[in-house]
Amino acid sequence: MTRIVMISLLLLLANVAVGQDTIYYNKECKKVLSKQESNSMAVFSDDNDEHLKKSYDNHGNLRAVTSYNKSRKKKRLKLVRFYKSGEKYRLVNYEKNKQNGEVYTYWENGIVKRIERYKKGKFIDGNCWNNEGEEIEFTKFRIKPNFVGDNGEDVTKYFIRKVEIEEDESSGRIVIGFTVDATGGISNIKFMKRSYNRTLEAKVISALINMPKWSPGTVDGKSVSVDYKLPLSFGGER
Repeated sequence: MTRIVMISLLLLLANVAVGQDTIYYNKECKKVLSKQESNSMAVFSDDNDEHLKKSYDNHGNLRAVTSYNKSRKKKRLKLVRFYKSGEKYRLVNYEKNKQNGEVYTYWENGIVKRIERYKKGKFIDGNCWNNEGEEIEFTKFRIKPNFVGDNGEDVTKYFIRKVEIEEDESSGRIVIGFTVDATGGISNIKFMKRSYNRTLEAKVISALINMPKWSPGTVDGKSVSVDYKLPLSFGGER
């Protein structure tokens, strides 16, 4: 009887350990309780002086390995991403959680696609190659969405021109959030900081809905949807 109790206790402790070391996520990257509910999972372990996080897709393919230091203030040291085929896709080095040194992107045939050089999070320069190893024009791995209106005006000047404040209207500062989709269109509009002037807010939304298309953000040359936060000041705070 005692032996059975001991075995049961060991199995329970093993299950707890697995639960602590493995986390399951759904499509929205929110934690779920079981593998059956999940779309991906992360397995945590220790390796010498580092913590390791291995991320897998729902087919069990290893997609990323992230290493962290073991100090109280856990900081990322390195990130390696993989193609579904298992070939290395990207290697990023960090210092104090900021990209530092050379950051590599690879073609699936193993040839280096891009090298970007960073110093404490600040981009310095880079080089690009095609899948045969010939050097080509450089493009950054990640490019933010960009807006250029009539006569080259930037997004702030566009809103200043489009949103007129009447003399009897209160001015104010607004922070508005939205998504620039892969075609340059605007969606998911929401106020992150509101004004007391609801008429002003309505004018801002109207200007946002009717603005020309943006140049979409890109990741590794492919257009992607990007969440954007824009602070705007009107009237006396302009």
